[in-house]
Amino acid sequence: MKKVVIIGRPNVGKSSFINRLLGKKTAITAREEGVTRDIRYYDQTWNGKTFRICDTGGVIFSDNTDNPYQSKINEMIEQELETAHRILFMVDFNHPEHPEDLIIRNHLKKYLNKLFLVINKVDNHDRLSELYPFYSYGIHHTFPVSALQGNGIGDVLDEIVDNLSVTNDTSENNSINVALIGKPNAGKSSLYNAIFNKKKAIVDHKMGTTRDINESIITVNNQQINFMDTAGLRRKRKIDDTIEYFSIVRTEKAIEKADIIVFMLDAEELLTDQDKKILNHIFSQNKNCMIFVNKWDLLERNEHTRNDIIKILEFEVSQLTHYPIIMGSAKEKHNIQALLDQIATIYESSKYRVPTGQLNKFLERFFEINHPPSKKGKQFKIFYATQVSSIPPQFIFKVNDAKLLTKPFLRRFEREFRQFFPSAKGVGMRFDFRSKTNV
Repeated sequence: MKKVVIIGRPNVGKSSFINRLLGKKTAITAREEGVTRDIRYYDQTWNGKTFRICDTGGVIFSDNTDNPYQSKINEMIEQELETAHRILFMVDFNHPEHPEDLIIRNHLKKYLNKLFLVINKVDNHDRLSELYPFYSYGIHHTFPVSALQGNGIGDVLDEIVDNLSVTNDTSENNSINVALIGKPNAGKSSLYNAIFNKKKAIVDHKMGTTRDINESIITVNNQQINFMDTAGLRRKRKIDDTIEYFSIVRTEKAIEKADIIVFMLDAEELLTDQDKKILNHIFSQNKNCMIFVNKWDLLERNEHTRNDIIKILEFEVSQLTHYPIIMGSAKEKHNIQALLDQIATIYESSKYRVPTGQLNKFLERFFEINHPPSKKGKQFKIFYATQVSSIPPQFIFKVNDAKLLTKPFLRRFEREFRQFFPSAKGVGMRFDFRSKTNV
C-alpha cells in the first residue's frame, strides 16, 4: 500500500487536516507525561484507491528543542520520508516565513519530485491572491486548503491517488503478519520460541527483555505466517529509558503492520487494567484479533475452568465476545496448533467482501426492527453503504448526520452486523459513518 507522509511543525493544523481526510475526529497524537508518540498511521480510500496516511506529529529539525528523544524521532521520520509515495508539507498561511518552516523546507529539498506544499488556513477567497510569499519555497505542487472548512481537500486527494491503481485487497506479499502483543512477562517470547520449536528469542523472567521486534516466518498448510515478537507494553508514565521508549514505539508500529493480533494474557492474573488499555488500543484500530491465555499449565485444565475464564474475560471486556479465546501453554507447547489454525481461519474470514446488494438488504432488515436514533426531530438516515477494503473489512456509510449516532446504537449495529457477516469471530471491522457535508 502506498504511503503518504504528512509533515510540518507543531500547530499548523495537521490534526484538523487529517480529521478532515478521514471524515471523522480521531486522536492524532497521544501526549502523556514526558512521552510523545510522534508517528501514527491511518488507511484512507478515495475514488476507489486506498493509501496509508503517516502522521509524523509536530516536526522539529532544528537544534532548538528540549525533547531528549527528538534526534531518534527525526531518524524514524527520515525513514518514512524515504519510502513515501507523496509528502505533504503543511504550513500556516498566517506565517509564510516561519523559521521552523524554512528549516523543514531545506530538509525536504531532496524529495521535490514527490513533495506537495499544503498551505492551511486559507479560509476565504481573498486569501488566494495573497499566496505569493510561499512561491519562494520552490515547490511546484502547491495546494491552498482550509482544514476547518474543508476547502481544497478534494484537490489534494485527487492528486495523491492520480497514479495509484484501484484498491487491491491482496497482500503485498504472501505472508500473514501476526503480532504477539501483551504486557511485560505475559510469555510472548516463550510462545514465539514454542511456535518455531527453537530458541529464536531471548526468554527471561525479567520484564523488558525484548527491546526490538523479532520476526520469523513459518509455513502452515502452504500459508506463510510472519510472527512478530514485540516488547511488552507498559504505561508510558513509567517509561524513563530512551531505548525502552523506542522499543515501545516499534511495538506500536508492529500493531499497525499486523494483519492479526495475538493478545496474550497470564492465566493466573487474567485481565489487569493495563491489559484493558492495550486491548482498547487494538480495538480502536479495528484489528483482527484473538486471545491466547498463556500458562494454562498452572491451573486445573478442564472444560469447567476454561468456560469460567472465558465468562470472566467477556464480563470484564464485553468486546471480547467478538474474538476467539484459546487456553494454552507456551512452556508445554500446548494448543500451538490450535493457535495456528485459528490465525488461518480469521485471516480467510477477514478477506470476505460483502456484495452491495446483500449489504443493503441487511440495512433494510436492521432498520425494520431497530428504530434509528434521532435528536430534536431529526432522524438518522443511511443513503448508501459500500465495502471499500478487507483484511480487515472496512465499510463506508453515507448518512445524513453522523452526529445523531449514539454508542448504544453503534454497539447494537455491530452485534447484529457480526451475526450477518460470515465467520465474523476474530475479524476486526471498521464502520465509517460519513455525513453528507464531510469530505
